[in-house]
Amino acid sequence: LTPLALRVLMLLALRWADAKSGRCWPSKETIAEAVSSHSKSVQKALRELRERGWILVVPGAGRNGTNVYQVVHSRFARGSERLQKWNQTAPRT
Repeated sequence: LTPLALRVLMLLALRWADAKSGRCWPSKETIAEAVSSHSKSVQKALRELRERGWILVVPGAGRNGTNVYQVVHSRFARGSERLQKWNQTAPRT
């Protein structure tokens, strides 16, 4: 992921998403302000996250017509498993 996409993902997952469903509906402008970027850049980051399977997007289904973003929690679990495997095989110094 690009650094911006990673920042957007972390904010969606840790700041806005409901703990059970993983859903949230911040506007692109709200996300852009939180990551100190432009909304067009955030739009590209969101597209990257969607295309890589980190989030699901339901256009216009949120409050005030914003998109609903659902963080795919299983992706975090797979990443955690990979990190554990890497830690087990990484050379010790």
